[in-house]
Amino acid sequence: IFAPIPKRNFCMHYRESDEALKNKILQAALLHVNRVGWNDKALALACQDLGYSTAANRIVSTGAIELVNYVTDLWLHRLEEDFKNLPLEEMSLKERLKRGVQIRLSYQIPYLNTWHQAIALGSNPKNFTEIADKLMKVSDTIWYISGDNSFNLNWYGKRLALLGVYTSTELYMLTDKSVDYKESWNFLDRRIDDMMEARSYVNNVSLYTCLLYTSDAADDLLCVDLGGRRIIKKKK
Repeated sequence: IFAPIPKRNFCMHYRESDEALKNKILQAALLHVNRVGWNDKALALACQDLGYSTAANRIVSTGAIELVNYVTDLWLHRLEEDFKNLPLEEMSLKERLKRGVQIRLSYQIPYLNTWHQAIALGSNPKNFTEIADKLMKVSDTIWYISGDNSFNLNWYGKRLALLGVYTSTELYMLTDKSVDYKESWNFLDRRIDDMMEARSYVNNVSLYTCLLYTSDAADDLLCVDLGGRRIIKKKK
């Protein structure tokens, strides 16, 4: 008598949506990125943890960059909740902006050991547009919750300036060995001061001409999608 062949849990994905299965794999992969990096191996280990065949990671069709996109979206929703719960009415605009950036960057601290790999994936030309879109939404969320609801050319200048502050602080953190990242937060404070004092967030958009464009004909240009509006950035 032959023993029954054990069933593979990979077959169970037919009982749940592909999107739900993919999210389970991506969430489980976050437990491995510090040890093996932001790569397909982390996805394969996640499948093993969940009891699936390693072939199940094929559902993550674009590979490791999808893991970066997943966690970036996850942290955006978390930022919205955490930032809104602060006593914002007691803070100055500068304090609100600094705290918003600090909260968002703090989510990356548990992954800083390998976060440079995530940045490298996002910097790949084929991934850059989508990552830039997500980071612009981070900047927009911080400005909006801080009380800015303007909608003119200054709107774009503010978001781009704060995005510059965010990305420079993110890179600084990668080599910061100070206790509780004190030097990174001091660096962030100085960059926020520079932005506020120069008023670059209001009127310094001299490097870019920002055009609203709603046609998909813009897809072959460097662009950022913001809630259905497409910003095309061209150097003067």
